[in-house]
Amino acid sequence: MSDAKSKAASVPAIRLALAAFREYLPDLHAYLLRRLHRGSDVPDLTMEIYERILRNRRPEEIENPRAYIFRIAANVAREAHGLQLRSPVAFDSEASDRASRHLPAPEDLTERLNRDQELRQLEAAIAQLPVMHQAVVALALREGLTHKEVARKTGLSVGSVGVYVCEARARMRALLNRREG
Repeated sequence: MSDAKSKAASVPAIRLALAAFREYLPDLHAYLLRRLHRGSDVPDLTMEIYERILRNRRPEEIENPRAYIFRIAANVAREAHGLQLRSPVAFDSEASDRASRHLPAPEDLTERLNRDQELRQLEAAIAQLPVMHQAVVALALREGLTHKEVARKTGLSVGSVGVYVCEARARMRALLNRREG
């Protein structure tokens, strides 16, 4: 008889615990996502937490449902993390898909590395030019100004700017060819 009473008394308490579980579910999911390596484990671990709440023999003694639920979640996450560390690495297609969206294609990466190397060589060649040539190159080639705009900024004639740009290009070409050869 007392066994039936304890079961009857625990039904409302279980309902309260489950209502609290539903109330904190979004926070619980966010917590598990922060603690786990694989987001795909969250639904399974959420069910484990739910089952542990149902297994509580005295839910009426729970004073702080949120703290109780998150204490269970911490234990479940810790156990899952330990299992992940002991288990062999498995392919996680979800993580692979996320990562592949942010990585450039291999040919893009090669092109980018080649371009970076060429830029470094070009900058080294520019650094070896006379100061006036460097200034004109910076304005004309880097900033994309016209010869007329460069002339206005430097006080040189348009013809002089053209000569400096031509000389700078020829010197850079010669320096780069020497390095490649």
